[in-house]
Parts: sequence; C-alpha cells; structure tokens
Amino acid sequence: MEAARAEIEGTTAFRLEIDRAGMPQRCIVTISSGSASLDNATCDKLMVRARFTIPKDARGRSVSDIYNGRITWRLPDADAPAQLPSIPHIMKVTFYVNPDGTTSDCSATLNDVEPGPSEICAAQVLGRHFPIQTDASGKPVRQKLRMVMGIEKASD
Repeated sequence: MEAARAEIEGTTAFRLEIDRAGMPQRCIVTISSGSASLDNATCDKLMVRARFTIPKDARGRSVSDIYNGRITWRLPDADAPAQLPSIPHIMKVTFYVNPDGTTSDCSATLNDVEPGPSEICAAQVLGRHFPIQTDASGKPVRQKLRMVMGIEKASD
C-alpha cells in the first residue's frame, strides 16, 4: 500500500528456497525493484501464498529445491473502466479443515466446471489456519468446508 500511495512501480527478482513439503522457507531478493516496500511485499506475499509440487529425486524421495522468479508491480490505470469477468462468475472452493486447524485437499470450480483456477486455493485457503472444527462433544474433527464467491446480475 505504501508503494501504491507513492505511485511506485517496479520488478523484483527473487529466489525461494523450498522445503521437502513444497513450502517456501526463505525468500531472497536477487535484483531489487529500487523500492524496499515492493521488494518486501514480494517476499511477504510469496512466503504466505506460494506452494509448489513436492520435488522428488530419482528414487522418488522428497527433496528441497530452489525457485527463481520475478514479480512486476504495476499500478492500475485509473482511467480504464473496471473489468468484470463473464457473468455469472461463481467460484466454489472446497477444502478440509484438519483437527489442528490446518487446511488440505483444496479444489476449485468456476461456474461448476472443474478444475477452477488452481491459484485460488493457494491464495485463499492453503497454508492458512482456520478455526478448529469440533463435533458435538467438543472433540476436534476434520471438516469439509466450501467457500462460494461470485458475481451475478441483480434484479431490481
């Protein structure tokens, strides 16, 4: 937000160290955008949202990995009209909250077509903790949940 208020744009190059579970463990800015706030936002967002297919060695064992990439930060064109997706646009994200509050087994549909955009699971669900779900006796349980987001025409 600080960079947006200052109308700063730029590209940050980074390296992520990925653990055996496909989760980023460390983010290093390899080429700065020239803005500390953009560089920090790059690593902050990647550490929270990035998820990778678990890398395997020749024997099929999980191994750590490195991912290099770039993020370009651009300000929206204030004069451009807002873009809406096709209507209706109904996104359904189905996932499980495990007994410890972690999430797993996420899938998404867009307008009831599978698969929906895979990045929606990483952005909205995976890697986050949700309130622990309990049964009638108060014991933590694994619970299937669905989040529904959409845009549709409203009648007057």
